[in-house]
Amino acid sequence: ASLALARLGVGVLFARHACRTVFSREPPDELSALASLLQVTRPLRIAWRLLTARFRTTPDVYILGEVRCGTTTLASMLRSELGMSGPFTPWVHPLADEKESFYFSGHYWGVVAPALYPLAFPLRVWRWLHRWLRGRRLFVFEGCASYLSSPWAPRLVAAVTPRPVLVVCLREPVEQHRSWWRLEQASLAWAEELRLGRRWLGPPHRTAGYPPKSFREAVLLSRSAEAP
Repeated sequence: ASLALARLGVGVLFARHACRTVFSREPPDELSALASLLQVTRPLRIAWRLLTARFRTTPDVYILGEVRCGTTTLASMLRSELGMSGPFTPWVHPLADEKESFYFSGHYWGVVAPALYPLAFPLRVWRWLHRWLRGRRLFVFEGCASYLSSPWAPRLVAAVTPRPVLVVCLREPVEQHRSWWRLEQASLAWAEELRLGRRWLGPPHRTAGYPPKSFREAVLLSRSAEAP
């Protein structure tokens, strides 16, 4: 019962924050919508990892992005071909699992303190056991594709990993943005499935007509002073 209450408490707090940070909208009033978010997040594991962050390691390699430039494929290859370990993610989603922690993107209640960043990575004792049992070091990577465009990320990464290996993936810009548009459409559809509503964050004059209905509208909106 206590675990269930802890999961519910942490999960609701995380879900409400995620509505604002990830889905850019006010949290819904309906408990059923928050309950649906609980099904695609990992609140108990978040709590456990917060408590054990001081005993965990940090990445050797960072895949910085950009979004829709092959970072998911590269992360999969690092795991399957090189036996590297990816990060914990709070989301139950195939595009994020063992790929990106979203920590420095602010998904964990807006906390980006470098001291807690290890929560997303293996325990140091597990790395020691890996070396002892297999005779080689366990390399760890982070693949959060939004770090490249986050102006605060370089300072935070440098604070926890003084000499990291940094990997940047690029793609022909027009095709990248078309792919990004399709990803955003899928994200909007996911939010609809979760019944998160459409109370967008921001004043009405900025959110009227949002989200754009076509790729062309999105480009025009991005160039306007009224972009959310």
